[in-house]
Amino acid sequence: MNLNARSGLTIAAFFAVVLSLIAMPLAAFGSDTGFAAAEFEAYGKIEHFTWNEYVNGEELLEESGPIYGAGGSVRLPITQIVTAKFRGELFGGKVDYEGQTIPGNYPLTSDTDYAGVKLEADVGLDLVPGKKSEIGPFGGFGARAWQRDIQGNTFYNPDNQTTEYARGATERWRNYYARAGINGAHAFSRRLEIFVTAGVKIPIYTENEAELTDSVFITLEPGDRVSGFAETGLEIGMVKVSIFYEGLRFSESDRVAFGNSYYYQPESEADIFGINAGVTF
Repeated sequence: MNLNARSGLTIAAFFAVVLSLIAMPLAAFGSDTGFAAAEFEAYGKIEHFTWNEYVNGEELLEESGPIYGAGGSVRLPITQIVTAKFRGELFGGKVDYEGQTIPGNYPLTSDTDYAGVKLEADVGLDLVPGKKSEIGPFGGFGARAWQRDIQGNTFYNPDNQTTEYARGATERWRNYYARAGINGAHAFSRRLEIFVTAGVKIPIYTENEAELTDSVFITLEPGDRVSGFAETGLEIGMVKVSIFYEGLRFSESDRVAFGNSYYYQPESEADIFGINAGVTF
């Protein structure tokens, strides 16, 4: 899936509109059935994505660039102090690749295309119900799945003093995790509220289906490490704007034999900084 900046923005805008059209009748339905306090949100986002891989503590490659996305969420009051929240996102984009060939370890620059989805569900407590401020813990589960398409490109081989071609590769990642953290908010007026969320993602299971040839994939299981996330922003009337951070951390996978070779996923890390902008109903 090749996504450049323009197509990424187009996809984000399209899904933002679709989610808005879905959210409005749901909000009306919720009001008619007694869920007047339910809140629906549709948003678009842009983020700076960085992916690094390491072997024996040395950097093997770095990918960095913009990722675009869109999502929607619903916040449902279960009791006066208990709230459930569900969120779904789609994302994609093209980032710069700076790494090396395998085998040979010759310097290689190229592009990597990303496309994926993220789903999360949380249950939270409000320890000060009925006040202008809200604060309390939350916990839940999430899943993130994405496809990583590393594009092939030419490189210079100094041993032969020739220009050669390195083929690309596709990876299909699935990451399942638990979430825990703290929510906080303060309403300055009926139309102005500030909010903050921070927590950790506790890994459950991760796998990477890595392409060996055009028709052969091998399943690798990177080790899971705890990572963090945070978001803060303002809600002004129906408009909601925030900045956020999300981390992904994976330790080196076990070796998997295929033919006469062994394959593994190196230690891998991602840092994601971005901006969300949307509307609430």
